Amino acid sequence: LSIQKQLVERFLKQIKGEKDLISLLEVCSVLRNFNQDILSYIIGKEITIAFNQLLKYSFCKPIEIGKFKLHDTFRSFLEKDFKSRAPYKWKNYHLKAIEFHEIKIKQEPAHHKSWQNLTLEKYYHSLYVNEKNTLDLFKIEFGNYSGSMLKKYCLPIFDLFERFLKEEKNI
Repeated sequence: LSIQKQLVERFLKQIKGEKDLISLLEVCSVLRNFNQDILSYIIGKEITIAFNQLLKYSFCKPIEIGKFKLHDTFRSFLEKDFKSRAPYKWKNYHLKAIEFHEIKIKQEPAHHKSWQNLTLEKYYHSLYVNEKNTLDLFKIEFGNYSGSMLKKYCLPIFDLFERFLKEEKNI
């Protein structure tokens, strides 16, 4: 067993009876950042108690008011383990994240900072579900952008694509 796998197994063994917390960690492993709303949406139920438990762990870091992330290395270990144990569930969580972000995008003014962040997260999850379709969707959504519009709204997504491709080669 790899050290990564051993660490994940040891941690999960410690919280074995905490099914809601384990479910939250699985969801968090596919999300770059999260709040209670997205976790509840993906899991499909209210998760206040488990969410409050999660926030007590040192690997769960606040990044702004009401928004959190798992420590990058811990998240990477968890996600690799989760994907190997439950690939269908892993993919389904990405699909649910896409749905969530699409709903939120429609609630934001176009090209506002929050719209940009939500769009970036939607593309992040889309890449993991279907890389080719994501690139096609990007061309449809942003194909007519040019100049400053292209630079402002598309470069962060291009950077995301580049990081994704590098990550995929390392796996």
